[in-house]
Parts: sequence; C-alpha cells; structure tokens
Amino acid sequence: TAEQQAKKLEDIEKQKLANRAMLTTAAFDALKRIEDAAFDAKFEKLERQHQKELDVIENRNTLESKKIDDQVERGIITQAQGDIKRKALADKTAADKLAADKKAFEEDKKLKIIKIQVEAALAIATIWLKAMAANAGIPIVGAAVGAAAAGVMTAIVAGMAAVESGIIQAQKFEKGGAVLKGKSHAAGGIPIEAEGDEIIMTKGVLIHMKENAVHS
Repeated sequence: TAEQQAKKLEDIEKQKLANRAMLTTAAFDALKRIEDAAFDAKFEKLERQHQKELDVIENRNTLESKKIDDQVERGIITQAQGDIKRKALADKTAADKLAADKKAFEEDKKLKIIKIQVEAALAIATIWLKAMAANAGIPIVGAAVGAAAAGVMTAIVAGMAAVESGIIQAQKFEKGGAVLKGKSHAAGGIPIEAEGDEIIMTKGVLIHMKENAVHS
C-alpha cells in the first residue's frame, strides 16, 4: 500500500541518517586520536628545544671556564681575577638557564591551554551531534541527548574548560621547581637533598594531577 511504501522510504532515510551519524561519530573519534598525537608531539618538541637550549648554555659555560683557567695558568690574569671571572660566569650561566626554564614554562602553559580549548570544542561538537541524532530519531551509541540537555552539557564543558585554562594561566614560574628524571625506587631511585617545608609528591600523584588538568 501507499502507507507501507511511505513507511519503508521513511525507514530508509532514517537508516541513511543513522549511517551518517555513525560515520561522523567515528570521524570525531579519529580526530580526537589525531589531536592527542599531535599535541603529544608538540609537547615533546618543546621539551627537546628546552633541553637543546640548556645544552648550549652549559657548553658555553664549559668553554668559557676553560678559557679562564687557561688565562690563569698562562699568567695573563691573577688567580683572584680568575675567581671573579668564574663567579661572573656562574651567575650568567644560572641566569641564562633560569630564563630558558621560564621560557619553556610559559610555552608549555600556552600549549596546554590550546589543548584544553581544542578538546572542549570536540566535546561540544560531539554533544550536539548526538542531540541532532536524537532529535531525528536516529539510534546512536551511548545515551541520547536532547537539545535542552545538550545546551546544559555545552555550558558545563565550556565552563570546565574555562576553569582549567584559568588554573593553568594563573600558574607562576618559580625558580628551582623541576620534575626529576631517573631511576624508579625499585631500581635504586634518585638521591636528593631537601629542606624544611618543601613538598615531595609520589610519581602517581603527579601523573594523576596532570591527567585531571587536561582530561577532566
């Protein structure tokens, strides 16, 4: 009958929309994986650049120090003059390293904020994709999202992104802070010297904090 034919055509159109929704969702998932990999590569590049700058500073310090030692040995300058030059060189090297650390810190902050904004945009796009699918009566993977709920969820995601970005933006560079690189406790650990009122956290706590800052 005409009614059955119309129903069949309607079902075919719904299936087409469902297929498109599934493809779009898959595309968003693939885009998220690409985005994660891209940002990981950018963070690694920043770390390599920072280490390269520190290596340049340290190599320059070594060369200049050898020059001072040579001048003292050859009698061009006195031992006292050499000591003054070494002190000036040490101060300059420390200042240059501090400047490199601060630069890396600020660049890392900017990249983290961009990552949060991109992830929020993807999350919001996914929310509205599900809302449009639900509105069209399309079966989707996961809970259906109505337009009203999508609006609320969008506000929540945007708000969380703003809060996370604000927290990162408010972070201040402080001289002396660092993430230690080296052996695990089981492999012998890293011998360190600490002072009163300093805070030492376990590796697991730091990783958890990082994950929450980016993925919560």
